[in-house]
Amino acid sequence: MASAVFEGTSLVNMFVRGCWVNGVRRLIVGRRGDEEDFFEIRTEWSDRSVLYLHRSLADLGRLWQRLRDAFPEDRPELARAPLRQGLVAIKDAHDIETRLNEVEKLLKTIISMPCKYSRSEVVLTFFERSPLDQVLKNDNVHKIQPSFQSPVKISEEGGEQKGQGRRETQDGDAEHQQRRARPSPELHPRKALMGRRTTGRRTGVFGHPSFAGT
Repeated sequence: MASAVFEGTSLVNMFVRGCWVNGVRRLIVGRRGDEEDFFEIRTEWSDRSVLYLHRSLADLGRLWQRLRDAFPEDRPELARAPLRQGLVAIKDAHDIETRLNEVEKLLKTIISMPCKYSRSEVVLTFFERSPLDQVLKNDNVHKIQPSFQSPVKISEEGGEQKGQGRRETQDGDAEHQQRRARPSPELHPRKALMGRRTTGRRTGVFGHPSFAGT
């Protein structure tokens, strides 16, 4: 399945201080119209900058595999680390809230690992903004040709449906900007974010080559 495509990291001298899972978006990705859940992650960096990212369960699995490939001498140690168990717990979760909790727990485990791993290029690249994150941030309708509630492209529908899609996009932008405008929670960010969790907020078709299925 298609997922976020990561570019070379520009965050070499930085590290992730904290991360929280806000919710999940189910997107239709690739030319075959496959559905995939992307977890919306709020990350705070060492310079206090904040990034909102979208990562799938497949992305988390690839992160674990890339860590093993980057540190072949540490494979036995990484195999004993709670990363693999965390992936299994996410997959086996039977409800959305449990799954979000398990994803957040796994991400916090990753950023709490020894600096050798948590500040490695593999981990920093995972937490860097991807092309998918940028597209969802901008909600560029003309570029990605999304549709809402249906896998049919907007360009194939009438003007009324186009307008509806644009209104939903604008609503999403307003919600996103309102969330970013709120101060970064310092003491209990978990409690501050719990009320904003949402599921299945947007469905889109990505026709851009960056998001084609493999």
